[in-house]
Amino acid sequence: MTVTTYDQVDGILDSWAQSHPALDLSTKDVTFRIQQLAAHLEGEATPILEQLGLKPGIFALSAILHRQGHPHESSPRALAAQLNMSSGGMSNLLDRAEDLRFVTRMPDPVDGRSVIVKLTSFGQATLEKALQRQTEQEQALMDHLTRREQATLTQLLRKLLGAAEQQKAQDLATGRAAALYRTAHNDQAQSETAQDKVTQTSVSSVTLGAPYSSNL
Repeated sequence: MTVTTYDQVDGILDSWAQSHPALDLSTKDVTFRIQQLAAHLEGEATPILEQLGLKPGIFALSAILHRQGHPHESSPRALAAQLNMSSGGMSNLLDRAEDLRFVTRMPDPVDGRSVIVKLTSFGQATLEKALQRQTEQEQALMDHLTRREQATLTQLLRKLLGAAEQQKAQDLATGRAAALYRTAHNDQAQSETAQDKVTQTSVSSVTLGAPYSSNL
């Protein structure tokens, strides 16, 4: 097994160090490599999906339905939430997936106004072929690491991803809190503006000699 001691990222960082020696890019040793590996894996997976007629969106949709277990079905709303899509985007994706026979839509037996999305037998078989080919391809890459190295890498990546997910949750919570604050602040400002108008009306009424009403 060949051990690489210098890679593309090393070259990029060396160039940065020479042109901007005061710039601290120590974190890029890790983040650049994660980005490069992600791009590599995506580039390797794309031809597999294309050969099987799977667009990335349909692949993701099919994978979600497949891992639900039998009978491999879900609601459009739940699928949209998992794929972080709008209802309109989800509807368009389902149209394409149904046209290509990956999914079918049927009436919801509980709520007749809604539908249930079900992975077809064709969709399931195609997805499993894609996953099998992807796994074989990824295994060829992972064979460059020992089992112990893979376990260590998994542990470290899990730690980083956990921190990223925690930060995202905090950012979302902060965003929601900020939105609530803005709403409350706007409501207060509107209330104060309305009160100012009432006060102005009251003062004007008194100034003009009209009877002052405490109900204003």
